[in-house]
Formats: sequence, C-alpha cells, structure tokens
Amino acid sequence: MVYAERATLRGSKQPIFINEDFTNTAASLFMRARKLVKEKKIFRAWTNQGCVYVKVKNEPSSKPKLVAAFSDLCDI
Repeated sequence: MVYAERATLRGSKQPIFINEDFTNTAASLFMRARKLVKEKKIFRAWTNQGCVYVKVKNEPSSKPKLVAAFSDLCDI
C-alpha cells in the first residue's frame, strides 16, 4: 500500500524516496539491467513486486520481458 502511494510524494518540497526491498539476486539483476539501459542496449528496465522487467525497444509491438536470471539479460 505504501509503495503504491509513492507517486503522491513526488511533488513534495523535500525529496522522499520509497523503494522496493529486493533480494540480493533481484537487486543484482536490476543493477545489470539499468547498466544495459545506460549503454543503450535495451530501452527500459523497471521492477514490480520484486520482479525485474525490461523492454528491449521503444516500439508498441515490443512487449516487456520478465528477467528471472542473468542468462535472460545475456540473451538480449
């Protein structure tokens, strides 16, 4: 419930950040996915309920992919 309401805090005077609590594996996967975004190898990376998702291209036909292991990122 708190995580879902984090968007209402974006306009506050002092920055307040609420992040998901990841397992070590999920945190590592997300860190690697963000690195691929910065390298422009994938379009976007995000998390939802502890799972990491990526979108390879910025096209309507490009569907989000669940990243469950590092091998999923290597296949991209």
